[in-house]
Amino acid sequence: MTIGGSGGGGVPPRSNSERGIHFRASESPSRVFVVVSARMASSRYPGKAVAPLAGRPLLVVLLDRMAAARLPVFGVGKIEDIFTGRGVSAAVHTKSDADGVDQTLKAMREVDRGLVFTNLVDFDTLYGHRNDVPGYAANLEALDARIPDIVRALREDDVLMLTADHGCDPADASTDHTREHVPLLVRGPAVRPGRDLGVRSTFADLGQTLADNFGVAPLPAGTSFLRDL
Repeated sequence: MTIGGSGGGGVPPRSNSERGIHFRASESPSRVFVVVSARMASSRYPGKAVAPLAGRPLLVVLLDRMAAARLPVFGVGKIEDIFTGRGVSAAVHTKSDADGVDQTLKAMREVDRGLVFTNLVDFDTLYGHRNDVPGYAANLEALDARIPDIVRALREDDVLMLTADHGCDPADASTDHTREHVPLLVRGPAVRPGRDLGVRSTFADLGQTLADNFGVAPLPAGTSFLRDL
């Protein structure tokens, strides 16, 4: 989930030219909040922690670019674990998906600029892998009920992106990951309503779009859809 906006406390917001950000022909989000239902590492499940591969070159990711540009990245949930801390300037771990939404809303009030990156792990770990259809449905309804709170908290130059990194169908015969088509929902005052982003050719398009938004060097893969918003 990505959200952008100016700081509070009576301090005038910096101009987008000062931030080095470009959005279409006019305004660009100063903060982005990305919410992902994902897998891999979690502080709540340390047995699944991800370790860097020693001796192998690391692929440059968006968070590396943002760190080099001194753009803040605030991780909510297991984001810090997934990226082994790379490019994450601050983070908070969560007890549940409900807590993840609470921490995201808190970050929306306190983080002045940059990327707020939220992971909601319960869809995958507690419900998808355990074939818990009622639990998955109830968690989806609980998240759906909180979306209006997030949308109301968006500032004029904020953007919210809601997505997932893979399928994990709780009704499947196996307990493994399943359908790889995932949602991509983008919302914000500067986003034109009713835009159809189509079926993207790669998940890397999201990272490339964020790189484009924050004015950092392009990533090795993906096509930005920023101008389509």
